[in-house]
Amino acid sequence: MSKDCWTYHITVHNTESVEVKVFRPDGAEDYSGAVPFQYGTEFNLASLTDSSAIRQAGERLFKALLKDEKTFLKAYQTAGDAGKPLRVVLEINEALSEEFAKPWEFICVPNCPPNPVIWLATASGLSFSRRLYNPDLSQLKKIKLGEPLKVVLMVSRPTSEVGWFNSEQVESDLQAFAKQKQIDLIRASSKNLRDTLRDHKPQVFHFMGHGRLQDGAGQLAFMIESGPNFGRPDWKTAEEVVGLFPNDALPQVVILQACEGAKQSESDAFASLASKLLLQGIPIVVAMQYEIPAGIANQFVCRLYEEIVVRRNPVDAAVQEARNAIAQGHQKPDFATPVVYMNVADSQLFSETMTGNSVAEPIDLNHALPPGSPDRLNVIAAIASSSKFRDVGTRRAFFSNSALAEYADSFDLSGSSEEFAERILPALLGIGKLDVFLSWLLSTDKFLPQSKQVFLKSLLGTK
Repeated sequence: MSKDCWTYHITVHNTESVEVKVFRPDGAEDYSGAVPFQYGTEFNLASLTDSSAIRQAGERLFKALLKDEKTFLKAYQTAGDAGKPLRVVLEINEALSEEFAKPWEFICVPNCPPNPVIWLATASGLSFSRRLYNPDLSQLKKIKLGEPLKVVLMVSRPTSEVGWFNSEQVESDLQAFAKQKQIDLIRASSKNLRDTLRDHKPQVFHFMGHGRLQDGAGQLAFMIESGPNFGRPDWKTAEEVVGLFPNDALPQVVILQACEGAKQSESDAFASLASKLLLQGIPIVVAMQYEIPAGIANQFVCRLYEEIVVRRNPVDAAVQEARNAIAQGHQKPDFATPVVYMNVADSQLFSETMTGNSVAEPIDLNHALPPGSPDRLNVIAAIASSSKFRDVGTRRAFFSNSALAEYADSFDLSGSSEEFAERILPALLGIGKLDVFLSWLLSTDKFLPQSKQVFLKSLLGTK
């Protein structure tokens, strides 16, 4: 289990009961129990036309899976009180095909007043992912600090049988995003995919194109690029796709993104492929289980990369934040479409240590945060979102009682949170005390959003 979070592990072995185990950050078991499983719960996507209908469906799914919300709410609150995220892991026996295919990402917790509605797929301080049943867990190959995230993007455009689509806007957005966010984006085609993977050894393989279900199994549409059948689809099973990956260049993450105009059968195919790719050795797969507008899918993907690269979030937490970004008040079902399947206990792609002694690599903050840089803007956002600085009185009390008290008179503490953050950052950089300020902030503000905690820790070189 990850040392940085609590884990709420849900296992569905059969149609009789659901096993629940709650683990502390040190791996010790905090709770173990079982509840009856309401097998065969009906779910009708077409009926989810507003937030009320979506919430009712989510509550029914919760009752079918977990029955008693008290155990879950206690775990969620305990993790929050400790300043730790709660990782919810769902493991369903794939032989229970009907239940395995259900969109559990719609789940919300019933009867949680005075708390707001807790949506498991989008809630802050929580991540919701799926895992293979009774797996042999993989281990991610970490990216060294300072190295970019390598992404091989393959856009497959067969021009017959499945039709042609326009992906230029999506590709353009990703290319522009990659240039700003330390992502090495490498294009590949069906013909040169294996060579591209072998030469670049990417952490992510991002497929954008068509899928289909054939005899109940998902397939991807590669394209024949030469000969008399040029332009026709070359359908690949999960086994065949993985067979194209060199043994020493197996991606850590596969993203399956349907293109604009995708049919529901293509989303079904991607969901089917996800578990098969995990069985073939891919540690993490992100796929769409339902149709989703191209613009929303693009927004999700760009936010996913931002959370992984800029904020250094683990992949499951990054998916959670990206789902939240497209939630739109949970008025539409789009937020529950992206699913993350993981066969790892720790989904952090970037290494946070230099040695086996877990000594993190420090960052020179005076050089790392130039004006206008994304990291500088993220530090300002983190300071502004802290509960420590809601008003001038709170700020004054902080500085008079912190390690920065001797400098308090030289700081302008007035204005809104955003104005204060914009002023205090260059002032702290100027006296070389930003690390002191951020360390105090992290140690005292347990309500600081998890994504911002992870980002600030990465700057400070702490875990």
